[in-house]
Amino acid sequence: MIKSLCSWLDCVTRAFDYFIADKRHHDHWLSYCSNELIIYKSKKNYCRFAVDNMAGYIDFIKNRITTFLTLLELSMAFYKMLLKLDDYPEFHDVLVGFDVQSFYQALHTRANHLMNGFFFPEMAMFYKASQTILHGFFIRPQSFRMRIDDVEHYLSGLIAYQRFLKSAAYPKLASKSDTVIE
Repeated sequence: MIKSLCSWLDCVTRAFDYFIADKRHHDHWLSYCSNELIIYKSKKNYCRFAVDNMAGYIDFIKNRITTFLTLLELSMAFYKMLLKLDDYPEFHDVLVGFDVQSFYQALHTRANHLMNGFFFPEMAMFYKASQTILHGFFIRPQSFRMRIDDVEHYLSGLIAYQRFLKSAAYPKLASKSDTVIE
């Protein structure tokens, strides 16, 4: 069992090192991966990657006019990395120059914007089979498409956001009142 875990961890580590070298950024799956990987291998470059994955993308997250489902998932995964950084004071410098306050503004804006893709009763009533789409999620630029994977992205992001709001837990290192970590 342990040997199997080590081989899987080695595989993930090599893949992640490839993504770091290839400078792949702005991907929610890689953000999830960095959070999980740091549990088993606490390396500074994995935290740095998580910051780089978010850096330079905050304005896009905040100002994107479509719902773009995975942006909230990316933001919530990064929020979890901020919480993890509290456990690794030796990695705190990965946040130097990162505007935490702007991140939180973008996070809240994106979560609120996602509600533009929700079939409220007042909107669903204009469709033929309104009861089948009521309280569902859609992609407006794609003819109000409803797919199971889209619903999963909506729910994953919004449930994580709701948990964040309920917990009101902000990282000690990068509290809500901070602007830019120097």
